Amino acid sequence: MEREDFDLAALDPLAPDMSNLHVQVLCRVHSSAGETGLGTFEQLVLGPYDPWGLAGYIDTPTSS
Repeated sequence: MEREDFDLAALDPLAPDMSNLHVQVLCRVHSSAGETGLGTFEQLVLGPYDPWGLAGYIDTPTSS
């Protein structure tokens, strides 16, 4: 299992690609019992974040 950590102060919320907002990744998982599964992992950043002026899901960042 892996993860990524982001320094929110270093991210540019006005970046045109918004690459850290929503991610969908195809995953293959192997269990300790020898089973294998295939599925998707989805990450979506939701909720208010005052430093960027976000009050809800459809807001656009107002500052970086």
